[in-house]
Amino acid sequence: MSTADAKKAMTEYLLRQTEEMRLNMTLVTPETLGQSMLLHLSYDNAISSFQPYVTKRTAEGEDRTVPRISTAPSLLACLMGYQTELNDFHGRPQVTSADGRKVEFAGGWIIYGLPFQYAIRPNNKLVPDASRTDEHWLIAYDKMTTQHTPVRVGKVFYDRVTYKGQDKEYPDIYIEMVIEVHPGMSLNLGMDTNLPAGYWIVETKNLHDSRSYKSIDVRRVREITKADYEQRKTLTAGLLSLDQVLPASAFW
Repeated sequence: MSTADAKKAMTEYLLRQTEEMRLNMTLVTPETLGQSMLLHLSYDNAISSFQPYVTKRTAEGEDRTVPRISTAPSLLACLMGYQTELNDFHGRPQVTSADGRKVEFAGGWIIYGLPFQYAIRPNNKLVPDASRTDEHWLIAYDKMTTQHTPVRVGKVFYDRVTYKGQDKEYPDIYIEMVIEVHPGMSLNLGMDTNLPAGYWIVETKNLHDSRSYKSIDVRRVREITKADYEQRKTLTAGLLSLDQVLPASAFW
């Protein structure tokens, strides 16, 4: 779609929305954001398209009138917004996808990139923690955007999660995550760091206690070899390499 047509469609879409929605969002383009894709994490490794909808996982006080795909510009912001990845890591959940597939956590998450012409950045009146997690919405503002085709940017899994007791209510949580960025891709990690194609280890402290996506305590970022990556993935997230739809029997 041409830029002019997309702008016209978005303008008409916004005019159909509530005043509260229009007053509490910012329109975002690749030019204003500084990147051509927004990111979405999922442990479903076979998503061929995303459709905007109102998720059941909305927080208390969060808008439920606008169908959207929740995204963020950076991986760390995605993890902050995802919020339940430690539950995935500990519990190995299993769900049924919208198209009826059995989807089981395989030890990590696919990093999907979603190209866009226009996105919406809600403020805290629409999403209570939006300023903290840098949440962005992809919405269906015309027929062309009722589905969004993703690009696979890479994979991420937690290799080590360490809880350290402290003289306070909650322990410190140290996460060592392993990231693969696919050839030809670049990943916005967050904290003004972009990872080129390759294999990386990122260490964070108290990721979910961060006041903002702008102040995450990133302790270390280092590149590793493919052999090191494969060894770690085999132990922690072996099935994450299976980038196709699997029969249910594969998980028996």
